[in-house]
Amino acid sequence: MRAVGGTDELQVAIDKFEDLKKKQDD
Repeated sequence: MRAVGGTDELQVAIDKFEDLKKKQDD
């Protein structure tokens, strides 16, 4: 895994993904 100055975008994508998982668990 390599981050080329796109750490913020990656973090946003991770946050969205985790949010989706939480909603699916409910």
